[in-house]
Amino acid sequence: MGDLQVKEILVTGANGFIGAHLIAELLRHGAHVTGIVRPTSDCWRFDALGISPKCLVCDLADQTRLEQLLGTLDFDVVFHLAAERDHQKLMQAEAEGRHACAGDNVMRAVASAPRLARFVSLGSSLEVPDRETNQPVGPHGKSKFLELQAMRALASTLDIPFSPTRTHYVYGPLQTQTKLVPVAIRAAQTGEPISLTGPDIRKRYVYVLDVVAALLHVLDQSPQTDEVQLITSAQQVSNLDGVRHISDLTRKPLDIAMQDFAARDFDRGDWTLSGAGTPLAGWHAKTPLVDGLRACLDWETAARV
Repeated sequence: MGDLQVKEILVTGANGFIGAHLIAELLRHGAHVTGIVRPTSDCWRFDALGISPKCLVCDLADQTRLEQLLGTLDFDVVFHLAAERDHQKLMQAEAEGRHACAGDNVMRAVASAPRLARFVSLGSSLEVPDRETNQPVGPHGKSKFLELQAMRALASTLDIPFSPTRTHYVYGPLQTQTKLVPVAIRAAQTGEPISLTGPDIRKRYVYVLDVVAALLHVLDQSPQTDEVQLITSAQQVSNLDGVRHISDLTRKPLDIAMQDFAARDFDRGDWTLSGAGTPLAGWHAKTPLVDGLRACLDWETAARV
């Protein structure tokens, strides 16, 4: 990672799980950070991390407003982490054959920045076509897939140095409370039962600070518009084993209801790396799963006090 001190950096999805952790690290290195958040955003993660970044309020789908905000600003680096999560908007976009994400809008808005040296996007494993259907997984995966194609075409047209990246199941402190790890920790702390889809559903767990380190490491690599750089772990772990690790760490038995509900389109037994991208050169996930889960447990425990 090069010297980030006094670099002007834009982060979309600033108040999100990965975005907030990334901004905290950028500020620690002396970067000047501007975040973009939605008008309805809750920025509780900033408070939890003890940071107060400069943020612009804008819906990224509003191209006119976005260009008004960013058109006169200059950035060295853009990290595009925002993603549309509204299911209705995703379904409507799918029905209309378009994407509901806005990476290309952001790219257009910053295209005239004189110092722009890199535009980094973070994609989802769900955008990788499924081996059986040859389609991205679900409305979110399809939208991210189409967004990537749009950003690639635009980067080529506007001559923007573009580095698309992709990751798998990112976990860590400050994760959304409906995700598996926080749910399992809460179940261990309260004794409430936890439902799992089945013993053969697996994830590639990637600790959030490892993802942050990878995104910064990308800046030391040459931009590769046509190649997705993969930020992931080598090992797949079943949901059941992940929950058992949490039970061991808390020293409390968990009331696990197996196959309590049907597997969803993003529940898989094998997250193959074939076709998912090229492993990010010079980087590997450093945090063992148990250590990462312990950090999650420590944060969740402190948050409950």
